[in-house]
Amino acid sequence: MGMQAMMNVRCMNLVNPICDWLGEIYDPASREFVIPGRGRLPLNKESVFCTLGVPRGQIKVPYEVNNKIEEALFPRFFPGLESMPNTSVLADSLQAMTTHGKVFKMELLMYLISAVFAPTTSLRPSNKCFPILAKLKDAKNMNWCKLIANFLHDAFSSKMYQKGCRLHLMLMYVDCLDLSTVDFTGTGGPSPMHKFAVSAWTIDAVKAVLAADR
Repeated sequence: MGMQAMMNVRCMNLVNPICDWLGEIYDPASREFVIPGRGRLPLNKESVFCTLGVPRGQIKVPYEVNNKIEEALFPRFFPGLESMPNTSVLADSLQAMTTHGKVFKMELLMYLISAVFAPTTSLRPSNKCFPILAKLKDAKNMNWCKLIANFLHDAFSSKMYQKGCRLHLMLMYVDCLDLSTVDFTGTGGPSPMHKFAVSAWTIDAVKAVLAADR
């Protein structure tokens, strides 16, 4: 599916105050985070790629409602249920799986979309995931970076700061800072040289950087 970098996530927690702050200083007109007296950080597919390493292919991610596809796939994912369960149920199902076949990949993708890439304020996966799952073989050629960037842009433009990929926000910010004065004692050290921030930063290192950035 082209999600190898997301299989090596080292930071399992978020520092929500920094994510809230970035949402508040976002300028929808320029699609940038305007940091007073320090500069600007763009919100685009390139910045998402550097942070998360997800595919940025030529196919648009079909994140949309399709009742016909949903009716066909829903019983396969959630047999015996009439409505979408909490995202935590999906996480439990993934942990219980012992094989990594098509069903595992589909459930994993639904979880990543709902919990990481495009989370909403709902505790349940979005039914907009189903058209994507129906085209699983094309997932590696879809432009996930654009989806994530646009989802954040739309949310912040509407002042809905709790929606969108907070992992990208947090890692984007700490990964661009000057680390020369940061005390990494007890954190395992600064993030190693990396291609994607998601596979380098730990929560302890993130907190150390944010503490020095106050």
